[in-house]
Amino acid sequence: MDAPHLLKVATQAALGRRSHLDMFHTDYATPDGSCLRDYIHVSDLAEAHHVALDHLRRGGKSLTLNCGYGRGYPVLDVIKVVKRISDRDSKMLLSGRRGGDPARLIA
Repeated sequence: MDAPHLLKVATQAALGRRSHLDMFHTDYATPDGSCLRDYIHVSDLAEAHHVALDHLRRGGKSLTLNCGYGRGYPVLDVIKVVKRISDRDSKMLLSGRRGGDPARLIA
């Protein structure tokens, strides 16, 4: 089964490669009821890896870092942006909550 990555799934639905997009509930304690997620741009993630590798090559100690922007975006807003950019109104179905899904994931 595919991992349910929002951007991938929303894009596939907009392109007609999926029949619909599942929205996992809208009753979270957030402004619009959808989960808040902190997305990092792939270029920023690549730069973080580059900087970390340079650090290690210079003899720096290994460490664990949490990469993010420190702000979350509502899932419903992300879906709206994908629909606007694609100019397609893909079908969205309201599904039950997924077990263990936190309302906020912000780095």
